[in-house]
Amino acid sequence: MVDTPFCRVFGQVSKPYFMKQYRKETKLESIVYQVIITLTLIALPVFGHAATTEQALPAEVTETAGDGDGFDWNKLIDAIAHFESKGNARAVNGQYVGLLQISPVLVRECNNILKARGESKRYTLKDRYNAEKSREMFAIIQSHHNPSNSIERAIRIWKGGIGYSIRKTQNYVNRVLERMGL
Repeated sequence: MVDTPFCRVFGQVSKPYFMKQYRKETKLESIVYQVIITLTLIALPVFGHAATTEQALPAEVTETAGDGDGFDWNKLIDAIAHFESKGNARAVNGQYVGLLQISPVLVRECNNILKARGESKRYTLKDRYNAEKSREMFAIIQSHHNPSNSIERAIRIWKGGIGYSIRKTQNYVNRVLERMGL
C-alpha cells in the first residue's frame, strides 16, 4: 500500500495488479497514481450529478428556487431538521449537534465564507445549538456552494457534503422531498 497524505485522508488505496506483481513502483509512478485517483474522486460527483439529475427527480425539484418565486426555504430546512434531529435543537450525535446536526468543520467553513466576504460576524461551536443560527449557517453554506438555489443540490450538499455522491444521497433526497410534499 502507498502511504501518502491522500491515503491518510481517503483510506489506503490498492495498487494496480501489474504494479504489485512485477516490480516495485518508482516514486514518480506512485505520485501519478495518487493524482489519477484524486482527479477521479473529484470528477465523479461532478459528472455523475449532471448526468443523472433529470432522471432522478421531478422537474419542479431540479429547477431552481429563486428569491422571488415564493419558494419557502424554511419548509426545506424544517424537513431536513426532521431527519437530522427530529426538530430538537439540543440533539447530539458525536461531533454533529443541533437542529441541523452541524459539525465543527461546517462552522469553520461558514466562518471562512464570511471572512472571504469581508463580514465581521463569526459563529462558535455553541451556536450550533441555536436553531436560528443553525438556519443562518445553512443559508451561508447554500449561498456559497449552491448559488443557483437548486433544491436538489441543497439537500444533497447537506447530506453528503460538497462532493456528494448521487447514489449515496438519493434516498435522503427522496425522504426530504416526501416530507416537504414534493
